[in-house]
Amino acid sequence: MDTAIELLRELAALKRYDKNGHPNRSEHIVTLNTTTDLLERIDALLSAPIAVPMVYPDELTDDLRDVLGWPNFKCAPVAHVLRAGGMDVKRKSEDEQAVVLHWFIKLVLTRGADWWLGAREEIEAIQERLGSVDEPTCQSDAAKARHSDGQGSQADCVVGSAGR
Repeated sequence: MDTAIELLRELAALKRYDKNGHPNRSEHIVTLNTTTDLLERIDALLSAPIAVPMVYPDELTDDLRDVLGWPNFKCAPVAHVLRAGGMDVKRKSEDEQAVVLHWFIKLVLTRGADWWLGAREEIEAIQERLGSVDEPTCQSDAAKARHSDGQGSQADCVVGSAGR
């Protein structure tokens, strides 16, 4: 994959005129094929996803507190789904917890308060692809009520065990 700098350097080398406005007589002559190739490469570069840097906050947010509070026994069902979906998750409970928390933290940093909705969407997509869909099981009546309208503490829920 080209980088923007590589393409800019190549474009600079292919310019038709030198700095005095005289036609460039070097071996770098722009042709229709060269132009088409460059435009295709530029289009590919521009359509590539842009990686947004994730910044971990200095202060502990409520969402991060929820994520970091997940014990390993609540992470296990999520890890089973992620493993079944193709993610490399070792079977040791500490590894399962680490992978799930890492995934959740990335979701918090990219989606903010909607991190759990993103997690649920991805988990449900994996389960649907695998042919089994289990709704997250809320461990308290209060959590059930909050999640029925898309709200609530995500730490109160455990994703079903599909994909084990």
